[in-house]
Amino acid sequence: MLSQYLYFFIPSIIIVSLWLMYMILIDGFHIVTAHWPFAVTMILGGFMSGATSEGSGALTFPIFTKVLQVEPQIARNFAWLMQAVGMGTASVLIFKFRIPFVWQAVIVPAFTGFFGMAFATHYLQPFILPAYAKITFTMVTASFGFVLFWENRAKEVHRNDTFRGLALSDAAILGFGGFLGGVVFGIVGTGLDLIVFAILVNYYRISEKVATPTSVVLQAIACLGTVGYHEFRTHAYSNLSPVLYYWLACIPASAIMAPIGALVAAKVSRKQVAYILLALISVELVSTLWIVRFDDKAKLFAPAAFVALTLGFLALRAMGKRRGRTEMARP
Repeated sequence: MLSQYLYFFIPSIIIVSLWLMYMILIDGFHIVTAHWPFAVTMILGGFMSGATSEGSGALTFPIFTKVLQVEPQIARNFAWLMQAVGMGTASVLIFKFRIPFVWQAVIVPAFTGFFGMAFATHYLQPFILPAYAKITFTMVTASFGFVLFWENRAKEVHRNDTFRGLALSDAAILGFGGFLGGVVFGIVGTGLDLIVFAILVNYYRISEKVATPTSVVLQAIACLGTVGYHEFRTHAYSNLSPVLYYWLACIPASAIMAPIGALVAAKVSRKQVAYILLALISVELVSTLWIVRFDDKAKLFAPAAFVALTLGFLALRAMGKRRGRTEMARP
């Protein structure tokens, strides 16, 4: 049993070993001591990366910008780089142990999400106040969490473990959802995985145990592509960027905790995966309410957004149920 778990953590051991050798080479352990609050934050953030569809950026963005006084653009760039490590490590394990995921919901949203990210980065992010960006994302997660909680009140909820093919309509739905998720992703550093997760669970009635690793693989690919894009276009990760120091301080926490999260998600039941996600959505909501300053307009915007998004997710859920009944009625 112990050897099995050690085998599970081989990618983490390799990453941490390389990190140790590099830190010894540059005599860089002072970076960890100087940025320990970042590393502590990533203990929970790394677990979120592997276990849920939220990604660590949902936690790190408000804490970094409001508590640690990091510029929003730097916090967003860090979220991309850190999730590339954490979710990338978890994805290796998902492939290695053949944990089921929906490949169609990875390929299509990853493609359209890239264009959503680029559009948001160049045309939206410069004009959006960081507080409103974070509030919007929090209302998306909170409204989805409310619908997920409401549905899981029942003792048993019918879910599918497989995705039937990829019709043109499916490509359009996943592609549009990927673009919208990419827009959010381009502003706050996360969100693509959650939007696609919501579509899989609410519309396609896919089990949370399958939708979660799907969102992890999707976010890992999106973050790797985004990091490369921004380094090429803006040199966002050059040697002078503070993102690299934050990243070096957090690598061990992310590389270890993300696989633990993936392992927990693979071992527990579908309903327990939903409860883990709901707990972390609650943490994200509380952190935003505690950290983000709400002005008078935000106090009106937040509840209005929550109601509108909740109605949208309920409509998506209703369409999914109708789609399920239609498919069952087919000969």
